[in-house]
Amino acid sequence: MIPTFTVQDIFVMMQTLNTKTLIGFSNPFEHLTKYEIEREWEKTYKKLHKLNLIDLVDKEIKLEENFGDALWIMSRTNMVVEIIKDGTQKSYFYFSKDHVVECKENDDGEFTLYVHGTPDY
Repeated sequence: MIPTFTVQDIFVMMQTLNTKTLIGFSNPFEHLTKYEIEREWEKTYKKLHKLNLIDLVDKEIKLEENFGDALWIMSRTNMVVEIIKDGTQKSYFYFSKDHVVECKENDDGEFTLYVHGTPDY
């Protein structure tokens, strides 16, 4: 099963990498209290831990390698393309030298991350 992520999940993951903004997403916590934000973070970390995507080792958060690479590309790239297919299906593509991360919005408003290789020229 491929995991899906809410906008809140994605925002928490980006904040873990000290990303201030992410192209394609606005801050879902903008109007929440500090307590509510902490609860969202805790819920997201529990979800990711259950999916074996993060772990706490020696008081540091460790990301599963491929998952971490995808997040790093999303948080650091300066090349992003938004594609809307048939007026409803939306994907963001985040480009790096070696990979393209697709963040595809699903029918339920959650997102699925796919990592693709870069095209051969």
